[in-house]
Amino acid sequence: MPHLSLRLLGPFRGALDGEPLDGFRSDKVRALLAYLCVECQRPWPRETLAHLLWADFPETNARSNLRNALSNLRTVIGDRRADPPFLDISRATVQFNDGSDWWVDVRAFLELVPEGDRDEGHLSDEDVDRLEEALALYRGRFLEGIAVDSAPFEEWVVTTAEGLRRKLLRTARRLALAHAASGDLTASTEVTRRWLALEPWDEAAHRHMMQLLALRGQRSAALAHYQACRRAL
Repeated sequence: MPHLSLRLLGPFRGALDGEPLDGFRSDKVRALLAYLCVECQRPWPRETLAHLLWADFPETNARSNLRNALSNLRTVIGDRRADPPFLDISRATVQFNDGSDWWVDVRAFLELVPEGDRDEGHLSDEDVDRLEEALALYRGRFLEGIAVDSAPFEEWVVTTAEGLRRKLLRTARRLALAHAASGDLTASTEVTRRWLALEPWDEAAHRHMMQLLALRGQRSAALAHYQACRRAL
């Protein structure tokens, strides 16, 4: 059974049985694969997918483009020889088959990140390991570098990317505070730097960094960071 793996956090990367996916005719075919993977919970009407990627085209042309994109996509991911296939395709709908052998970093990231605002300073070792793994999965902004000239698709990307970024910020904050609570100030400092890189105007992140520097005996660095915080805010 072929195994399909996709990385959508950062630049698009895909592999089939460990070999890089090759043969995409355009970014719209990559975009179609990404959308079907992330939104795999339900079948999507063909007209919805056609409008998503070819919003400015006449309906007949858009549906024709979708058929061609699906044909190319099935070839690239080896769908015709996969058992079960990666795509469930009918005359009316298309859905990514959740029962096939596949992995995507977005879903793995979401499964690792807990919902809600759990007590951030008192996490179990297992929770910390999960958050570390989630942070490592996040290589960059969702679908970074994919250019698709279609407003509905771009709107979906922006909305999805912002939701993922907010979860990443919450993950970094939880992890920074958990490491500090356990006494691992070095690890907390490293995570806080990433927290600040994601949200340079977050006063809580600046405050935490100043506290860490002070606890590590770096008073001058803490004062310098205070000045940097004032400028940022």
